[in-house]
Amino acid sequence: MAGSPKPEVLGAAGKGQVARVKAALLGEHAQSRAAVGLGSESDLTALQLASLHDDEVARALLAAGESCDLHCASALGLADEISRMAPARDLGALAEHMTPMGFALVKNRLAAVRALLRAGDDPNRPLPRIGFFIWELEALAAGLGAWSPLQAACTHGYADDAAAIASVLLEAGAERDAPSPLGDRPIHLAAIYGWMPVLETLLAAGADVDSRTVPVEDAMWRMSSAAHAERVSDSTPAMVAAREGGVETVRWLLARGADVNARDSAGATPLHAAARPWWGEKPELVSVLLASGADRRARDAAGRTAHDVAAAAGFAATARLLGAGR
Repeated sequence: MAGSPKPEVLGAAGKGQVARVKAALLGEHAQSRAAVGLGSESDLTALQLASLHDDEVARALLAAGESCDLHCASALGLADEISRMAPARDLGALAEHMTPMGFALVKNRLAAVRALLRAGDDPNRPLPRIGFFIWELEALAAGLGAWSPLQAACTHGYADDAAAIASVLLEAGAERDAPSPLGDRPIHLAAIYGWMPVLETLLAAGADVDSRTVPVEDAMWRMSSAAHAERVSDSTPAMVAAREGGVETVRWLLARGADVNARDSAGATPLHAAARPWWGEKPELVSVLLASGADRRARDAAGRTAHDVAAAAGFAATARLLGAGR
């Protein structure tokens, strides 16, 4: 539910009317569930749904006597409950294709992540789904790989505790540079969305500011990429941030030593990426790169300069900034 729960649903939760609560939660959160590829029905219990969508309703269900399982405890950040239950439970058990660690990461529960790791959870246990992308279930059905907890933490890096969660996972032995189903390593995932505290944590742990992406399956590329995106690998964090139009992220990465003239598998530089960001023209991004020494004359494998890329996209302001003959 958006905002405070509706009184009637809280009342139903307080009476332990789980079927009514579940139906209300599924209806209220149909849009947010659809945004991550989920339908209007679910095998989750009312308490599991509430633990993901509404803490107040979840607490009312618990007070009414509903049994708290490990997934619920993880989503609610109940570290003592996790410590009590985890040794006797399957830490890899799935609920709507997510492990208890997945529930903790979706809700950004630092205490739960710590408790699960203390209970012996594997910091590299594969996560079939991380609850972020609309195409995840399609990719899962196609057998296109799984995520790691660190990759999930870097993708959900908007939360206040995201950097601390990444740090805890790294200290527990999470693979710092493992590529995700998208071909992005954790540092690329954080760079896509501009989660600077998470980026700082990864760099402090030894991640390469110019780390490279790896190739992905054809089907995954089609599912996850913008229609006009050119398929490449060997992209640096600065390149992926530039494609997303992340002005401040690119500026931040350059200040920490990112190579302004690095080349991807198609011979393109960050300036080529900035000349046509996926979601719209960003002349300021081009200015940031030029001020940092980007070579406007650099040509990709197809012989195009960044100016050529901008002009072909109809980005007139960017093309003027780059200048055809400079």
